[in-house]
Amino acid sequence: MKTNLSKLTDKQLAQYNKNEKKMRTIADYTTLYEKKLPMKEDILFAESYSGNFLSHSIVQFVKQVLNKKKEMHVVLSTSNMKSFYQAFSIDEQKRILVVKRDSNKYLFALVQAKFIINDGDFPDYFIARHGQIVINTAESFFGFYTDKLSAYEKRSQRAILQSNYLLMSESVKKQLFTRLRLHDIKDFYLATLKTNTQDQKSDWNILFLKKDSKLDSANKLKKFISESNITNKVIILVHPSELSKYQNFSEFGRYVKPFDYSIEKYINKAQAVYSDNEFLLDKPVFDSLDRYIILENLKTDSFSVSERKMNFQQINYYSTRING
Repeated sequence: MKTNLSKLTDKQLAQYNKNEKKMRTIADYTTLYEKKLPMKEDILFAESYSGNFLSHSIVQFVKQVLNKKKEMHVVLSTSNMKSFYQAFSIDEQKRILVVKRDSNKYLFALVQAKFIINDGDFPDYFIARHGQIVINTAESFFGFYTDKLSAYEKRSQRAILQSNYLLMSESVKKQLFTRLRLHDIKDFYLATLKTNTQDQKSDWNILFLKKDSKLDSANKLKKFISESNITNKVIILVHPSELSKYQNFSEFGRYVKPFDYSIEKYINKAQAVYSDNEFLLDKPVFDSLDRYIILENLKTDSFSVSERKMNFQQINYYSTRING
């Protein structure tokens, strides 16, 4: 692409060449955006966890589109090729172009794709074009937040406002908008994610931890499991960005899994799910479960629990705009 550099000072040109603070990336994207290139109806651009991991919602969405729309091609932003090969079949892989965030192919896809789906934040330079269908599932940040509104969540505010379709239930939207202070700012089309039916239950229990959880050491986890009288095996689900921290716990490391596309096989066979954040359990993948243990007033030395019974009806899948 040809970005006009004639008006840059020597200092700005040096910053551009070095791509300091993503100056070259931003300039190149702006150039493409202003060219008003034709949008391509047969391209879906998808990104998950800022291009670092693959979430359950994004993988399921892409699979549905590839299955139902044979003419559709997918551009997927990810640097995690191991997860890509595990998540998609060989036939699916043939119809997916993998790109890295901020690359030239990434920028072209953002500008030209008719359909865009993300589960979290877009790059700061992204501006939705008129006529683009932009969808957000909020998978990567909903329920994982800490007490204070983080910088990531502030970027998530902007990502939601760049979207016009939300894939979540009305109750989840309400909780999310309360958290991100987005009420009465913009109207959205609301669609919902399809959930899988419950498999035969096993003896697994799931401990689903928010970011900056109080159960952040092997000793605290051991104490929690003992005091909760959990005698069966435990899978510990964490945000992918905190995976390495928990996997370093020698006693529990092999039971730690990221909350991504791979968790469905554990959730569908769970006996019970424990969590220190009630909002985490509102993710659609949990809809078929009926036993939740909420950890309340969690401290390093003590905690209380409550059970929450939930009844969900099977819900339809995603945006009718892509389905046609």
